[in-house]
Amino acid sequence: MPDRIDQQTAIWLLRTYRPRGWIVATTDANKRHHTGYCNYDDNLIFCPPLTGVRNLQVFLHECYHAKHHSWEVRHKPEYIMEYEAETWS
Repeated sequence: MPDRIDQQTAIWLLRTYRPRGWIVATTDANKRHHTGYCNYDDNLIFCPPLTGVRNLQVFLHECYHAKHHSWEVRHKPEYIMEYEAETWS
């Protein structure tokens, strides 16, 4: 897999993996750490722009949280939810 992702592929990935009813916001604010965030209250995923493989992994990780942890947020230990999302992404 190449290190860079072109814009057409990034759009396809966003359309394919974005959970239904969720909004994805990409930001360069935290370039160095490649971190994302899943806001369950507003159905909003924050992630870095899909320009590389590491950013794609962050996006997929947050998508897993959105799809599989929405109703479980207070019922599973955080380390289990993180392990599941890391394994899937």
